[in-house]
Amino acid sequence: MKRFFTLLLVAMLTLSAVFAGGSKEGSGDGSVVLRVSMAEAASDNKAVAIESVKAKIEERTEGRVRLEIYCNGELGTFQEDVEAITQGANIVDGTSPSAYCDYGCYDMMALDLMRMIKSPEECDILNDSELFKEMCDQIEAASGIKVIAINWPNQPRCILSAKPINSVADINGLIIRVPSAPYVAFFTRLGAAPVSMSMADTYTAMQQGSADACEFPLTTIYTNSLYEVGKYCYLSEHTYAPSMWCMNANIFNSLSEADQQVILEEFEAGGKEFAALNESNLAEYRQMLEAQGVAFVEPSAEDIAIMDQAAVDSAADFPGLSDGIIEKVEAALGR
Repeated sequence: MKRFFTLLLVAMLTLSAVFAGGSKEGSGDGSVVLRVSMAEAASDNKAVAIESVKAKIEERTEGRVRLEIYCNGELGTFQEDVEAITQGANIVDGTSPSAYCDYGCYDMMALDLMRMIKSPEECDILNDSELFKEMCDQIEAASGIKVIAINWPNQPRCILSAKPINSVADINGLIIRVPSAPYVAFFTRLGAAPVSMSMADTYTAMQQGSADACEFPLTTIYTNSLYEVGKYCYLSEHTYAPSMWCMNANIFNSLSEADQQVILEEFEAGGKEFAALNESNLAEYRQMLEAQGVAFVEPSAEDIAIMDQAAVDSAADFPGLSDGIIEKVEAALGR
């Protein structure tokens, strides 16, 4: 029954794509409309950066490519969006690379392992690497998904809890909201009880006590008012969780080569703007959260070592990863 409703939703999204202009025929005025889907709020740094991408793409293509931006998961979960993209929907989604690992390249999972990508600069390096291009080619060939860019590093993700966390030992036993399997593997090894739920459900879960904690960038914590239900922030910085933007390959290939290049260039430039925004106001968001009564704790060197080991061990939960892929990713990152 659940699969029936998922397929029904995908069909509805695909039909809406045709009427919204995502088909090769366009929107009736010669333009193609791309609906950008994101879980974050409209005030989030990610939304600010994507607004800039929208303006530049529409200007450089003289309106031949138009973007409509949908925040707060308005178009659906990232799982629903990715499935809809494979069916031809005119959606552009920017979410974790592991969301695409079942669409032709399971090794995408390796890019999402905790503490794998350790700086915003590494996202740029990965975006330009031959290894990443090979992964993207596999996904496009298998599922018709065109990868646009991965150089959109979020602020480092931290733990917000309704219970005090003074060291990594206090994570033990916490019921923590996480978005996907790599997070489950990591936090399970730290003794937590991870639960998957949408961002929209997280506030209520913590408010009602069915979850003790969540993990997000400080911007997301603030813009979604999660500080109202959690007053303790542990600066674990367990991942930069880059957003990998993708769209339907047939729609992308229906555009002129010039317009294709504009999309690729502006999404890459938008990633750099996003990273700069995150760096510039990280301290500001911490101050705003502190003003709301949130207490911050930085992990000790011992705690960092424990988290590093948990991250390494978590790869064992994904036996589908190809032999040596962790080492290949590290080499692509220049380590």
